[in-house]
Amino acid sequence: AWTTTPEPSYIKMAEVDTPTPRPDEALVEVSAVSVNRGELVSLPHFWDVRMDGSTMSMPMGSIPGYELSGTVVASAADGTGPGVGTRVAGFPARGSWAECAPVPTALLGRLDHAVTDEQGATLPVAGQTAYRALRRGGLLLGQRVVITGAAGGVGVYAIQLAKLAGAHVTGVARSAQRRQALLDLGADETLPELSPEGPREFDLIMEAVGGASLGAAFARVAERGTIVQYGEASLADVSFPAGLYATMPGVTYG
Repeated sequence: AWTTTPEPSYIKMAEVDTPTPRPDEALVEVSAVSVNRGELVSLPHFWDVRMDGSTMSMPMGSIPGYELSGTVVASAADGTGPGVGTRVAGFPARGSWAECAPVPTALLGRLDHAVTDEQGATLPVAGQTAYRALRRGGLLLGQRVVITGAAGGVGVYAIQLAKLAGAHVTGVARSAQRRQALLDLGADETLPELSPEGPREFDLIMEAVGGASLGAAFARVAERGTIVQYGEASLADVSFPAGLYATMPGVTYG
């Protein structure tokens, strides 16, 4: 397994014991994992995400990893969840960077044969984040949706799901190569950045950058529109024009 260590690069390969699942957990033989930005930036001071959304510091030597795909090699002792031999994707919240990982059965899903292991490993975090964010926007048919950080894992899912829902989709990415990739995925148009200048035309803004980009989102969201912040990649301060909130009737932010 990959385990945390205080020396750069903050992870190392180590021999570890096969984990013992709790009664409500299945043991999964890991086929693929998806590496998320949150895992990488937290390695020097690794934080574990609890099921209630809070965090706690973990000791060095812990196994990182939010999500995985693989095959159940031991079903849960309480009788819940998929049986041995089932291909699954799961969200253990920690411990997926290993040959085997225990996963609560409530956080496991069966994988269709048409889904590869690599694709399946991106579903629990990136896939579900995109799905849940878009759901916050309500019925998207005919709506204008803009997605910042659209070339990332969540954005790639969101572009495709929003198009399937009938939205007019704008993807934001800095490089021309990435913007072309977004068009290839189905985006109607792309931007190198979300500018605060322009009409209030977006019914749903999925915001991943923070800083000036989040400020621009508040300036561009339509009346009774929705802003869903799903990241803060820039880690920059956010500023808003004076009096902005007075011009935002019915806007939802979350």
